[in-house]
Amino acid sequence: MHSGTGRFSFLDMRPMSLYESGESTGQVSLRALFDGGEIRGLSDSSLEDVTYAICRGGWPAAVTEGGEPALETAYDYVAAVEEGDISRADGMRRNAEYARLVMAAYARCTATMADIETVRRNIRTQRGEIARKVDHDINGAPFFLAVIVPSGYACRRDDGIYVVPITCLKP
Repeated sequence: MHSGTGRFSFLDMRPMSLYESGESTGQVSLRALFDGGEIRGLSDSSLEDVTYAICRGGWPAAVTEGGEPALETAYDYVAAVEEGDISRADGMRRNAEYARLVMAAYARCTATMADIETVRRNIRTQRGEIARKVDHDINGAPFFLAVIVPSGYACRRDDGIYVVPITCLKP
């Protein structure tokens, strides 16, 4: 029995951005948003195309495979996090059901200004008092506010909030 040492390497794989997959024009730079620069862009992608890309995710296999099987990749990824990855981080066995509840609670608050109490209420609705376990020190205050929209023009509103079509983003 051989461990395989020296025969293979481990790689960190990250999801592809819409720019990397060719589904974004790349006209709007995230760096420009952070630097306060001018932003301009136009997206002609349909709402259906953008919705599909968001649901499919950026895993290389899903991007290249396409169709219904590509959507399954996201379900498989979430299941892998719930069943294994969440425990592998520090070697402590964690409850997959609880992991599912926490991820669902955060997902419900995506693209909102929800605070940690809203997340906790979402969890409590599903599963009693386990919300006290949620670590609320992970994220700080947002650096800037942006609204990601399916299509249209990129601009900065009078109130300082950026409006960016998702298919115009470049990492």
